[in-house]
Amino acid sequence: MPVDGHTVVVRIGGSSMDVTVIKVLTGMYSVVDHTEEKIGGSLFDRSIGKFLCEDFNRKNRCKVEENPRSYSKVLKASKSAKHNLSTLNTAECNIESLFDGMDLISNLSRPRFETLIQNDLNKIKETVQNMVTKHSAISINRVFLLEALAKFLKCNP
Repeated sequence: MPVDGHTVVVRIGGSSMDVTVIKVLTGMYSVVDHTEEKIGGSLFDRSIGKFLCEDFNRKNRCKVEENPRSYSKVLKASKSAKHNLSTLNTAECNIESLFDGMDLISNLSRPRFETLIQNDLNKIKETVQNMVTKHSAISINRVFLLEALAKFLKCNP
C-alpha cells in the first residue's frame, strides 16, 4: 500500500525529461506539479560521442565530426556504449571505416563514462532540485528515478 505524502517522480527519455510532484492520500494519487525539460539520454550520447571524436582525431589528425556520415556512426556507437555501461564496467567501441578508411577502436570504462556525463547529470539534478525547492512548503517524502536514469545518477539524501 502506498504511503501518504508527496513524491517526486523523475523520468528521462531519449530527448526529454519529466519531473512530476505527486500527492498520495489514502491510496489516491493527484499530480501537484509537472515540468518537462529538453534534457534526455541523447545528451549522454553526444558527450560520449565528443570523447570518441576527440580520441579518434588525436590519433589520426583529422576532424571526424565534420563528416555527417562519420559522426552519425559515432553517435550510434555512443548509444550502444551507453547501454552497455548501464550494466557493465567497460564498453568497447569499434567502428570500421569511420573516416577515410580508418577504424575507431576505443574502450570506455564506467568511471570515464561517469566523468564524461557529469555535466549532463548536474543539469538533471538541478532540474529536480528546482522542482523540490519550488515546493519547499510541502514535505517531499521520496524521489523516484525511473528507467535508465536510476543506473546512472548518484543521489545524496
